[in-house]
Amino acid sequence: MNDAREEARQFSMVRIAFGVTMLVLPGLVGRIWIGDAAGNRGVKAIIRGFGVRDVFVGMSIIDALDEDRQVSRLLQLGVACDAADALLALTGGRDVGLVRRLMILVLAGGAAAQGMRLATATQAQGA
Repeated sequence: MNDAREEARQFSMVRIAFGVTMLVLPGLVGRIWIGDAAGNRGVKAIIRGFGVRDVFVGMSIIDALDEDRQVSRLLQLGVACDAADALLALTGGRDVGLVRRLMILVLAGGAAAQGMRLATATQAQGA
């Protein structure tokens, strides 16, 4: 397996782990992300939804790697999700707070940049 594909696998494992954390501990992730509103049952449900998304995107990429199918399009799907998260952090309300918005912007923006780098690298390698 070439380097970009191995990096894509590791990146996907981190995405899955993050998604599982959102599913299992939505209150904790939510408090870090949006503060006190995370105690609300509806907010926890939304956070779990984000977790499910990340688990399935990560699993789809790993499945494509295992089946030797094109991975770059799935990585681009993850980039779209992460870029949307970063944009939402930028436009988040004052209730969330500047520090939390910046933290999500940096994390989601970094994940989008890493995903795009890996999508480009795997596409160049025909993966």
